[in-house]
This record gives sequence, C-alpha cells and structure tokens, in this order.
Amino acid sequence: MRPPEAQPRPKRPSPNQAVRRAQAEAGAAERVVAAVSAKRLMDCLRLAPAERLRYLDDPDLVSADRVALRRSVEASLVPERRKIPLPRLGRPGRARRRARSFLVRAALSPLTLGLIVVGGPWLALSWQNTRPLAVMAQRGIASFRLPDGSEQVVALSKGSTVTVFDQRTADPVIGVWYPRLGYATAAVPRAALQFQR
Repeated sequence: MRPPEAQPRPKRPSPNQAVRRAQAEAGAAERVVAAVSAKRLMDCLRLAPAERLRYLDDPDLVSADRVALRRSVEASLVPERRKIPLPRLGRPGRARRRARSFLVRAALSPLTLGLIVVGGPWLALSWQNTRPLAVMAQRGIASFRLPDGSEQVVALSKGSTVTVFDQRTADPVIGVWYPRLGYATAAVPRAALQFQR
C-alpha cells in the first residue's frame, strides 16, 4: 500500500491582506444595511404622521434615518402658520375702504389729536409773529442804523432777501441781520421791493 500523498498547505494571507479583506467586507455590509434602512425610511415617510410613531425605534433603521423619521414626525406636529390675507388687486373698492378706515383711525388717534391741539395754535402764533420777507427788485444803496446806534451805508444787490419790519409806510422799513449784533434797519422805496408774503 502506498503512503498518502502530501497535500500542499494552503497559502495563508498576510495580516495586512486579512485586515484589508475584512475592511472591504465590513464596508460592503454597511452599504447593504444603509440601503435597507433608506428603503425602510422611504416606506415610513409615506405613512400618516400617527403611523410613523410606531416606527421610531425600528431596528431596521440606522441612527441617521431614525433621526430623519423623528424630525418628520415633529414637523407634522407643528401647526401651520396663519397666512395674512392681502387685498386683491381685482377689488379696488375693498382696498379703498381699508385705506379710508386706516386714515380715519390715524386722524382720530390721541397722538394726532394732541399734535393738532398743541401744535396748531403754536404754528399760527409763530406764523403771525414771523416778519414778512421781500426780495430786492433792483440794486440799491441804503443807510442802515445798526443796533448799537451807528449808521452804515450798504449796497443791496438785486435778488437779495431782506426782512420787512414795517410795510404800512410809504417807504417800508427793512432789516438785514448782522451776526452778534442783531438787525440793522433802513427805509427803502416801495418800488425797490417785491414782497413774498
């Protein structure tokens, strides 16, 4: 009888090759699990929000897909924001009524009434006490009396604005403002002035 033939020993992979092969198998397994989980998530998202609650702890879902399912349930529980109706452009009467209503409410508000009651008389008093203005219709020379009593001859150019102190006389009295001194006054012919108010 012949002795059995020696079987060749299988070649063992190196440790680096074994690690690479294990990593490749693990990666393939993870991709399969992720694909199954994504399909399961899509099936769950098609369900009504109340039915989705049963699948929040489904073992077929990976953690990222569980979070996505939980967020979809939370989003369905948040009430929709109320939309503010805007007036339609096709109905001008409604927009006109709303604008009129707003203007009436604004006119009758306490702030507006207070401004009218306090500001109206103040503006009227200021208007009455404001001296009228005039524009020189032609170039002229006038002798002005300064507030300190001295006199000075001033040439007024055409178009310059002056303040009118007294316009009832034949020759109105006008004034020119001097900083730190006050108004210097002089009488000029009425024909040389164009009154603004």
